[in-house]
Amino acid sequence: MQVSEEDNRSEFDNLSEESLKTLWEKSKEDLEKILKKELPEMEDMNPLNWQLEVDDEIQQQFAMLSIQRSLRSKGFSAAVGLYHASRKIWPSDGIFGNDEMSPEEELAELEQIFMAELKDVAGKLKAAEEEANKKLDDAAGTEGVEADDEDVGEEEEEEVPCWKVEQIDFDFEAYVNKFAIVDILKWYVFLLNDFSRNSTELNQALVKMLHRIAFDLKLVVRLYQVSLFQVFQKVNEHFSSLTKELRKSSPLYELYQFGYHVLKKYFAKFAEMGGGDLALETLFWKGPKECFEVEYGYGSW
Repeated sequence: MQVSEEDNRSEFDNLSEESLKTLWEKSKEDLEKILKKELPEMEDMNPLNWQLEVDDEIQQQFAMLSIQRSLRSKGFSAAVGLYHASRKIWPSDGIFGNDEMSPEEELAELEQIFMAELKDVAGKLKAAEEEANKKLDDAAGTEGVEADDEDVGEEEEEEVPCWKVEQIDFDFEAYVNKFAIVDILKWYVFLLNDFSRNSTELNQALVKMLHRIAFDLKLVVRLYQVSLFQVFQKVNEHFSSLTKELRKSSPLYELYQFGYHVLKKYFAKFAEMGGGDLALETLFWKGPKECFEVEYGYGSW
């Protein structure tokens, strides 16, 4: 089993500047049609490879390389799909534009990605894939050895198990706190953004975990983020056309209630801080230091 098959688009990493300019001139007309929705883009694209053990910033670089390779290999529909999917994953970073951009502005940004020098990123991707494949091969080898040992063991006399049961303390709050980090919270919000298409069970699981983080752990400040607030806005638009009785019977009612309580906390803090600083803070994901200073004042960390 391999993490990634050899990407034959990698042959486009070494094109000359002149070749790139010529190729772009031939490509931009079709790209513009896709951006203007005259031609379809490929949907449900995933720019991430979860099996690669790299941080969020490197994943962004790999996503950009994947977009570039699709553009250069004339996979325009896939390239635009990857571009928009990457924007949904990293909305606040601005690396992949924003939803307010015109098709002309998006085309200009795709040209920059098309022309960018990403050979170093290609090297990082190859190294990360090789490392991941090595770990998979090692794991498969270990499983094979264990299977052989089991076959031998069947021929020998059954021995008394050498394991024992031991009771240990489990700090549930500390366990949940491991999920209250930026890289994970981004994914919860990313999934929640498709609340209208998600299963009821998925939405409930997402809300439950975010509720634990916000109110059980008292870390609601970590959820003061514009991408989550946009989800709440969409949910509110959905509920605005429903009667009170229908609201309570809706499978999205828990999400609606959760958004209400988070925003109630937010606007109370907004009034306390005078508004301006907290409004800026909502544009960015926040770590422990930023959350502490929002809660207790700047310079208190």
